[in-house]
Amino acid sequence: MMKKNKGFTLIEVVVVVAIIGLLLSGVLAIFDQGVKMYAKDNTQVANQQSLRTVMTSIEKKIRKADHINQPLYEDVSGCLVVQSKTEVDTYCKSGNSVTLNGASILDRISAFDIDVTNSNYTVSITITSIADSMGQVNTLSAVFNARKGR
Repeated sequence: MMKKNKGFTLIEVVVVVAIIGLLLSGVLAIFDQGVKMYAKDNTQVANQQSLRTVMTSIEKKIRKADHINQPLYEDVSGCLVVQSKTEVDTYCKSGNSVTLNGASILDRISAFDIDVTNSNYTVSITITSIADSMGQVNTLSAVFNARKGR
């Protein structure tokens, strides 16, 4: 009578290890892609939040502008000047930054475009970020109206 073998052969073990290796490499590839997408999305959210924060700040200043003569205008250097009864604020693009009265309030900017229409106290603003590590660019545009003089 033949003796019954117990255990696995070397070929069976090698086949199982190869299958497990293929499965783990697939899982690792999916995990790696997920980590990259998470990092990209976090960068996008941070860039968009920065743009919105600056745009909200500019909006508040424009809404408070109520100087009788000219509350909003674009000066000769392409900066947005917003006047209220108590202060004058100047927003400019300087290098890759947007500045407020000379102090940087937003970095990593490729464009800060302003279009002021003084006949109806309207300003259109477009801010565009530089490309992030994944090549994504964020752009935020808005149109605001200042109060007419009181």
